Amino acid sequence: MSEVKLSLGMDDFIAPSAVCVKPVKAQKNVIRGHAVLRLEGADGAEDEPAAVARITLNDCLACSGCITSSETVLIAQQSNTEFLKRLQTASTRLTIVAISPAARAAIATHTGLTLWEAHGRLAGFLRGLGAHALIDCGLGADIHLMQVAAEFIARYRAAHPSEPGGPDAGPDAAAPGPLPLLTSSCPGWVCYAEKTQGAAVLPYLSVVKSPQQITGSLIKYAYAPSLNIEPQDVTVVTVMPCFDKKLEASRDDFLNPEVLDG
Repeated sequence: MSEVKLSLGMDDFIAPSAVCVKPVKAQKNVIRGHAVLRLEGADGAEDEPAAVARITLNDCLACSGCITSSETVLIAQQSNTEFLKRLQTASTRLTIVAISPAARAAIATHTGLTLWEAHGRLAGFLRGLGAHALIDCGLGADIHLMQVAAEFIARYRAAHPSEPGGPDAGPDAAAPGPLPLLTSSCPGWVCYAEKTQGAAVLPYLSVVKSPQQITGSLIKYAYAPSLNIEPQDVTVVTVMPCFDKKLEASRDDFLNPEVLDG
């Protein structure tokens, strides 16, 4: 029996193309404080390390190693230390903090304040640190819902061309996806769909950005230009109720190739 060393990439949970490597069988015996892993073939005999094993969602929930490692890195990259550093960076001309309604409600409940009292005190505190404003992600959420509704209508019309209204897309427009339309603003669910379901689910997944991403885009590419500030000179910080939003914010899918800083 040979020892097996497991390595884990820090971006394994962010990128859907990454493969999770898991031994076929783990022996529970512990020798000198180290777990011994045994790789076995179909007949029970020891085998050389070969193909990557398939794992289920239950395996991931029982392990959570890749989730933990990714979040550990992201906590360091997107932490209060990094936030304060950005506030002191000369190139950052505009720093906007956006808070989700759920996070604000949780803070208000914890502190015994009303929603507006909590928002006002947070705004004052953040301005004292150097941020320029605290805004609500509600507008981004409203836009998200409207865009998802428009996407559903486009898909429905494409699937029922004979009904009144018919498809209204131009000849050069991309064909809408199939029905049913699946949508979620949970990065964990999206990663689950990408990693475990693949082609069975992805064609049905909505292409609309989440409220967090829409809010960031509005700030960088609509609000900042009105102040004659370039997107790369803007820092957007979001207050969200889940660590998975860090995973979403770090995905390359949302980076603007024209702006190196995202």
